[in-house]
Amino acid sequence: MTWDKLPGYEELLQFEAIDSLLNDPSDAALHELGCSEAFAKLPEYLHEWRQLQLQRLLAQLSDAKATGLTDPTTSMHKLYLATSVFKCAARSCGTKDAGLFGYDDFSAHASCPTLARCGPHELVFSTPGSVIAGALVSFLGLDPTTALLCAECPQQSHRGLKGHKIYTWREYVTHAIAMILNKQHLTQSWHLLTSDTTALVRLHESKHPNPMDESWSCNHCAAHFYDFVSRPAAMKHVKEVHSIFVPREGDDVIYYRGTFVDERGPRKPVILVESPLAEFRCARCPDMGTRLYSTRPLEQHLLDKHKVSTPAIGRDFVKVQLIQRSSTTIDSAARQVQ
Repeated sequence: MTWDKLPGYEELLQFEAIDSLLNDPSDAALHELGCSEAFAKLPEYLHEWRQLQLQRLLAQLSDAKATGLTDPTTSMHKLYLATSVFKCAARSCGTKDAGLFGYDDFSAHASCPTLARCGPHELVFSTPGSVIAGALVSFLGLDPTTALLCAECPQQSHRGLKGHKIYTWREYVTHAIAMILNKQHLTQSWHLLTSDTTALVRLHESKHPNPMDESWSCNHCAAHFYDFVSRPAAMKHVKEVHSIFVPREGDDVIYYRGTFVDERGPRKPVILVESPLAEFRCARCPDMGTRLYSTRPLEQHLLDKHKVSTPAIGRDFVKVQLIQRSSTTIDSAARQVQ
């Protein structure tokens, strides 16, 4: 579980003890004792590497100079806050527009072997992302599991229908960072979906992390260190090799975020249909079904499936409140600060 927090090979090769072995000007062959001495110094090097990461990140926080946040031992908690949002400044990075939230995200990105070119020095504090994240946290009442949709985006077409994309709060902050200079996003606002609507949306969202991404590993051995596999394959390995017949994600099988970041890409948000407005559920389907209907599709569904030609509200269908509440409009925080 610590693999995605370790430095990539390029950084390890710069470690003084290893660099001196690789660039020894003599013709002497490498021997086990010399290598063992270099490897014995790795824990010390890794500690120093992590401390340097922390110092670089902490020094960039907006209140670092005012409150003396450069001491990692007393200020580590600051890097776990939702408002500690960074982005990668490396031009070649495939995630340069994505928000990185908290130390777990920072370290996984900086250490990712497929992004070895993006060292910790490439991570920069995102003032707009931090301000927007802070406003969202207050708006949500510190609940990071609630779905959001952006109120500033125009409706988008999807299978002949129109609506807004629905985001988690993290996805929304990333979306806002990417749209900072967009004229349609000179301000930021959002709608909070009701719990019923959120539950329905989740039924149609793609799973994330995707079980079929080859980014899964056994957490009991290094069998997948060089060859990550899908979740089913990792589960099968744990059952057959380690005789754990009911593997648990997080304990026996883990998702390694450091692999194939460029290729995997973000989760595709679901669209909430608003033109025509889909705000009805079928009361005759078990648990009122898994769909939201606009008027005509609902009438057709009730006629075709339930033989109801004159539907009545309450008996055949119910009207759903989609939006629980909306935010006030805020200025796109420090749009000129990148």
